[in-house]
Amino acid sequence: MSCPVCFSTAADHTVREGLNAGIFVLLGVTFLVLGGFARFFFALARRARESVLEK
Repeated sequence: MSCPVCFSTAADHTVREGLNAGIFVLLGVTFLVLGGFARFFFALARRARESVLEK
């Protein structure tokens, strides 16, 4: 069983545009959250390095 929107040749152009927009929004949110985690860990590493240098 295939999705009629994904595999139909008669799928409406606006439906495909909407699906593509939804996919890009979800990818953007994912990268934003992952970027936040990366920034948090870099900040932790920087603070740990600074505290070691102070001692």
